[in-house]
Amino acid sequence: MNRAELLNGEVQFVIMLGKAVFEGRTIPCISLEGQKVFHSGYDPEEKELHDIEILMQITKGMVKRDK
Repeated sequence: MNRAELLNGEVQFVIMLGKAVFEGRTIPCISLEGQKVFHSGYDPEEKELHDIEILMQITKGMVKRDK
């Protein structure tokens, strides 16, 4: 692995980190982009389809996204 590959991996990891506000508290979480990555590349189970649908709605601006 060369430096460029390592840097690219670090940047991708940072992009997957996010924050959310829950009951007035800011908490660390996986970003929208990270969630989409983690829900790709495999056949999801039935219970995951709801999560994937919400991610798609957020992406399309159909669901309010706290920043």
